[in-house]
Amino acid sequence: MELPQGLTTSIYPIINSFTKREKVEWNCPVCQHRSSPERQLSISRLPQILVLQLKRFTQSWITGEHRKIETNVTFPFEDLNMADYVTETYKSRNQVSLYNLYAVSKQRGSLSSGHYTALVRHYKSWYLCNDSQINIVVNPSHVPTDDAYLLFYFRKDLTDHFHA
Repeated sequence: MELPQGLTTSIYPIINSFTKREKVEWNCPVCQHRSSPERQLSISRLPQILVLQLKRFTQSWITGEHRKIETNVTFPFEDLNMADYVTETYKSRNQVSLYNLYAVSKQRGSLSSGHYTALVRHYKSWYLCNDSQINIVVNPSHVPTDDAYLLFYFRKDLTDHFHA
Protein backbone atom coordinates (compact mmCIF):
# COMPACT_ATOMS: atom_id res chain seq x y z
CA MET A 1 0.00 0.00 0.00
CA GLU A 2 1.33 3.40 -1.02
CA LEU A 3 2.37 5.76 1.73
CA PRO A 4 1.80 9.49 1.60
CA GLN A 5 4.81 11.77 1.99
CA GLY A 6 4.70 13.46 5.36
CA LEU A 7 5.37 13.15 9.03
CA THR A 8 2.58 10.91 10.33
CA THR A 9 -0.47 9.08 9.02
CA SER A 10 -2.75 6.28 10.19
CA ILE A 11 -3.12 2.90 8.52
CA TYR A 12 -6.80 3.61 7.75
CA PRO A 13 -6.28 6.42 5.17
CA ILE A 14 -3.68 4.18 3.52
CA ILE A 15 -6.17 1.30 3.22
CA ASN A 16 -8.85 3.78 2.09
CA SER A 17 -6.56 4.98 -0.70
CA PHE A 18 -5.80 1.40 -1.74
CA THR A 19 -9.50 0.52 -1.96
CA LYS A 20 -10.96 3.80 -3.24
CA ARG A 21 -13.26 3.97 -6.24
CA GLU A 22 -11.51 5.40 -9.30
CA LYS A 23 -12.26 6.10 -12.94
CA VAL A 24 -10.18 4.35 -15.58
CA GLU A 25 -9.87 5.04 -19.28
CA TRP A 26 -10.71 2.07 -21.47
CA ASN A 27 -10.76 1.56 -25.24
CA CYS A 28 -12.75 -1.38 -26.56
CA PRO A 29 -10.38 -3.46 -28.73
CA VAL A 30 -13.28 -4.48 -31.01
CA CYS A 31 -15.25 -1.27 -31.68
CA GLN A 32 -12.65 1.28 -30.45
CA HIS A 33 -15.29 2.90 -28.24
CA ARG A 34 -13.74 4.92 -25.41
CA SER A 35 -15.32 4.78 -21.99
CA SER A 36 -14.50 5.72 -18.42
CA PRO A 37 -15.77 2.95 -16.15
CA GLU A 38 -15.13 2.96 -12.42
CA ARG A 39 -13.27 0.28 -10.53
CA GLN A 40 -12.84 -0.39 -6.87
CA LEU A 41 -10.84 -2.97 -5.00
CA SER A 42 -12.70 -4.75 -2.23
CA ILE A 43 -12.01 -7.87 -0.23
CA SER A 44 -14.31 -10.79 -0.91
CA ARG A 45 -13.14 -12.88 2.05
CA LEU A 46 -11.11 -11.92 5.09
CA PRO A 47 -8.17 -14.26 5.75
CA GLN A 48 -7.18 -15.74 9.10
CA ILE A 49 -3.82 -13.98 8.80
CA LEU A 50 -3.73 -10.49 7.29
CA VAL A 51 -0.37 -9.09 6.17
CA LEU A 52 -0.24 -5.42 5.21
CA GLN A 53 2.82 -4.31 3.28
CA LEU A 54 3.63 -0.62 3.41
CA LYS A 55 5.24 0.65 0.22
CA ARG A 56 8.17 2.54 1.69
CA PHE A 57 9.82 3.60 -1.55
CA THR A 58 9.16 6.01 -4.34
CA GLN A 59 10.78 6.63 -7.69
CA SER A 60 11.44 10.02 -9.22
CA TRP A 61 9.98 10.19 -12.74
CA ILE A 62 12.63 12.75 -13.63
CA THR A 63 15.83 11.10 -12.37
CA GLY A 64 14.64 7.50 -11.91
CA GLU A 65 16.12 7.59 -8.42
CA HIS A 66 14.51 5.43 -5.74
CA ARG A 67 14.22 6.70 -2.22
CA LYS A 68 12.75 5.48 1.03
CA ILE A 69 9.57 7.02 2.47
CA GLU A 70 10.10 7.69 6.17
CA THR A 71 6.47 8.54 7.02
CA ASN A 72 5.47 7.45 10.53
CA VAL A 73 2.46 5.15 10.25
CA THR A 74 0.25 4.60 13.28
CA PHE A 75 -1.68 1.35 13.42
CA PRO A 76 -3.80 -0.36 16.05
CA PHE A 77 -2.34 -3.19 18.09
CA GLU A 78 -5.90 -4.33 18.86
CA ASP A 79 -9.10 -4.23 16.81
CA LEU A 80 -7.96 -3.28 13.31
CA ASN A 81 -11.39 -3.00 11.70
CA MET A 82 -11.61 -4.23 8.10
CA ALA A 83 -15.42 -3.99 7.80
CA ASP A 84 -15.30 -0.99 5.41
CA TYR A 85 -13.13 -2.87 2.92
CA VAL A 86 -15.09 -6.09 2.38
CA THR A 87 -17.86 -6.78 -0.11
CA GLU A 88 -21.50 -6.47 0.92
CA THR A 89 -21.90 -10.22 0.35
CA TYR A 90 -19.17 -10.94 2.87
CA LYS A 91 -20.67 -8.50 5.38
CA SER A 92 -24.08 -10.15 5.11
CA ARG A 93 -22.63 -13.62 5.84
CA ASN A 94 -19.88 -12.82 8.34
CA GLN A 95 -19.54 -10.70 11.42
CA VAL A 96 -15.80 -11.10 11.86
CA SER A 97 -13.80 -8.11 10.66
CA LEU A 98 -11.50 -7.30 13.60
CA TYR A 99 -7.79 -8.14 13.74
CA ASN A 100 -5.11 -8.06 16.42
CA LEU A 101 -1.49 -7.32 15.65
CA TYR A 102 1.04 -10.06 16.41
CA ALA A 103 4.18 -8.95 14.56
CA VAL A 104 5.82 -6.01 12.81
CA SER A 105 8.76 -6.32 10.44
CA LYS A 106 10.91 -3.20 10.47
CA GLN A 107 13.81 -1.94 8.34
CA ARG A 108 16.19 0.85 9.33
CA GLY A 109 18.45 2.40 6.73
CA SER A 110 18.21 3.05 3.02
CA LEU A 111 16.78 0.97 0.20
CA SER A 112 20.23 -0.34 -0.69
CA SER A 113 21.35 -1.23 2.82
CA GLY A 114 19.91 -1.40 6.26
CA HIS A 115 19.07 -3.49 9.27
CA TYR A 116 15.97 -5.61 9.84
CA THR A 117 14.29 -6.16 13.19
CA ALA A 118 10.93 -7.56 14.28
CA LEU A 119 8.48 -6.73 17.00
CA VAL A 120 6.69 -9.96 17.97
CA ARG A 121 3.83 -10.76 20.31
CA HIS A 122 3.94 -13.96 22.35
CA TYR A 123 1.00 -14.46 24.67
CA LYS A 124 0.48 -11.03 26.28
CA SER A 125 4.10 -9.85 25.96
CA TRP A 126 5.93 -8.09 23.13
CA TYR A 127 9.54 -8.79 22.15
CA LEU A 128 12.01 -6.91 19.99
CA CYS A 129 14.02 -9.40 17.90
CA ASN A 130 17.30 -7.91 16.74
CA ASP A 131 19.76 -10.41 15.26
CA SER A 132 20.66 -12.78 18.11
CA GLN A 133 19.14 -10.57 20.82
CA ILE A 134 15.54 -10.81 21.97
CA ASN A 135 14.37 -8.23 24.50
CA ILE A 136 11.00 -7.78 26.14
CA VAL A 137 9.28 -4.50 25.22
CA VAL A 138 7.50 -2.91 28.16
CA ASN A 139 5.37 -0.51 26.09
CA PRO A 140 5.25 -1.56 22.40
CA SER A 141 3.03 1.40 21.47
CA HIS A 142 6.05 3.65 22.08
CA VAL A 143 8.27 1.74 19.65
CA PRO A 144 8.97 3.96 16.59
CA THR A 145 6.90 2.97 13.56
CA ASP A 146 8.58 5.08 10.88
CA ASP A 147 10.46 1.95 9.80
CA ALA A 148 7.57 -0.56 9.92
CA TYR A 149 6.90 -2.11 6.54
CA LEU A 150 5.09 -5.41 7.20
CA LEU A 151 2.22 -5.64 9.68
CA PHE A 152 1.03 -9.12 10.65
CA TYR A 153 -2.50 -9.41 12.04
CA PHE A 154 -4.62 -12.40 13.04
CA ARG A 155 -8.38 -12.45 13.02
CA LYS A 156 -9.68 -11.65 16.48
CA ASP A 157 -11.98 -14.68 16.62
CA LEU A 158 -8.81 -16.84 16.40
CA THR A 159 -7.15 -15.31 19.46
CA ASP A 160 -6.85 -18.69 21.21
CA HIS A 161 -4.84 -20.07 18.28
CA PHE A 162 -2.25 -17.30 18.60
CA HIS A 163 -1.87 -17.26 22.38
CA ALA A 164 -2.72 -13.59 22.53
